[in-house]
Amino acid sequence: MDTTDILTVLHPMLAVAIVFPLIGIAVNLAWQPRQRRLQTASEGKSKIPGVVGIEHVKMGRYLTGAVVGSAFLALTYSIGSQWYETISKQAGKSHMFMDVTLRLKLVRPQNHRSIDPSPLV
Repeated sequence: MDTTDILTVLHPMLAVAIVFPLIGIAVNLAWQPRQRRLQTASEGKSKIPGVVGIEHVKMGRYLTGAVVGSAFLALTYSIGSQWYETISKQAGKSHMFMDVTLRLKLVRPQNHRSIDPSPLV
């Protein structure tokens, strides 16, 4: 797999590994206050603690952060790949990008002596 392939798979992988389990946890925690209210209405007292609503709110905030982070990751990849393609096309037309890259990598200082690769005798 190439680097672009890994970056393409990163967003869905994080969504499946983090966001979907958080959805399940948040739904489970949302179900508990409803059950508490129903038990309180019918029996007058419930065995479910009163803090379940607070836990649901906390998990909802984590879920919101994970969804927004995943969306930002997807947008960053989308915009970045479009930017890279645009730069690559411009470099192909004007060769300016290629010229700068070659100058940074291949040009040696004027006073640099080349070393003979043959072994010393």
